[in-house]
Amino acid sequence: CISILTFQGVMIYEKFQQQNTTHLIIVDKSRETLIFDRNGEQLKVLSKLKDSMAIEDFNLKNYLLHYPVDAITLDSLPAINTSQKGPLLVIDSLAIYAINGIDSPMVLLTQSPKLNLVRLIDVLSPSLIVADRSNYHSYVHRWRQTCQKKKIPFHYTGEKGSYIIDNNP
Repeated sequence: CISILTFQGVMIYEKFQQQNTTHLIIVDKSRETLIFDRNGEQLKVLSKLKDSMAIEDFNLKNYLLHYPVDAITLDSLPAINTSQKGPLLVIDSLAIYAINGIDSPMVLLTQSPKLNLVRLIDVLSPSLIVADRSNYHSYVHRWRQTCQKKKIPFHYTGEKGSYIIDNNP
């Protein structure tokens, strides 16, 4: 009887943890940008991929094996995504970014934008810069050096894997 009650208690606790989990994951995917935005039992997949390609993605299937959800929605990749840790500014190949009312955002560089990173750092004062594997290696190398000089944390998903922004207190 005690073992059954213990088992049920553990299951209830795990379900409670799942319902209160919120995080944003910048997925390590070659030549594509993929973000998982989880809020409790809801998972939003942000991508420029076609819907069918995003659902069939290996990373999504692997994520769902370990962290099941009740509902999945697919959406296009927004220029700004907000989380409890602050805004995430996505800068793609067009290198156009809106800076109205943004204070020290996290920045995601994707699809090799041609931009002056020193100027971007001076204007936005980002708290973190993340580059995914859709960028040229030479760009990533140059960005890493710039971030080291400016003392800004830098994460390259091609070396360090997916980046998780945990929104839980």
